[in-house]
Amino acid sequence: MNRPRISPLLRLQFLGVLMLLGLGALAARLWWVQVARGAEWTARIRGSSEATVRIPSIRGEIRDRNGTSLVQNRASYEVDFYLPEMVKGYRQRYGQPPLTVYRGNVSGMPKDLKEADIVKIEDREIELMEQGEAAQKEVARASQGANDSRRLGEDQLAQLATREQNLKKELIELEANREELAGAVDDIARSRYERLVKNKGENVVVGVQHGVCGGCHMKLQPQLLVSCQAQQELITCSNCGRILYYTRDMDLAVAE
Repeated sequence: MNRPRISPLLRLQFLGVLMLLGLGALAARLWWVQVARGAEWTARIRGSSEATVRIPSIRGEIRDRNGTSLVQNRASYEVDFYLPEMVKGYRQRYGQPPLTVYRGNVSGMPKDLKEADIVKIEDREIELMEQGEAAQKEVARASQGANDSRRLGEDQLAQLATREQNLKKELIELEANREELAGAVDDIARSRYERLVKNKGENVVVGVQHGVCGGCHMKLQPQLLVSCQAQQELITCSNCGRILYYTRDMDLAVAE
């Protein structure tokens, strides 16, 4: 059987379609990279920098027959500034660079010309570098002060926490002793004390100073002062009802 032959025109048409598809894919890829993601690539290019460094070959150390070094390699560094790049960087950061006027020739005719003042630009760069270094030192000092203050605060908090724990332990011990001591007190006296605590708060047992109650600060009768000094019974203030007590360092004399 004879196979049907494909005409040359059909082959050319098929090849043309493939070429058009390939060109269309290439154009779509170029549009995606240059148009759709153009801003992204532009930002990357601006944020990158390139520096070309030429490192000459090392000659080698020269020694004598005894191994003593006669010539050694020593690194030497140089810093070169590309003036157009300096002017461009200054313009991007600070705007229009300072200009200087000089006398030049244009087409054989003298004329005043202007160009970027490199000296002022360098002075400005050095000044900004010094300000940056001073700011870094100030930040370092502030950071050190903040760290010292934080450590001091942490130490004080630790001391307060330790003191709080100690006070809690003392409070627990005092409450335990209070229950033990309260069991040895007469029921009538204890009920009177508890009633006073309920009505007047914690300050219900007060001392006597110069014949005056330590709670209400009212003058006491001489008979109450004598009974309080005798310490034979429970004495209360006739004005506020608080329980009175006397120690030897207190003055029972009535103030004039």
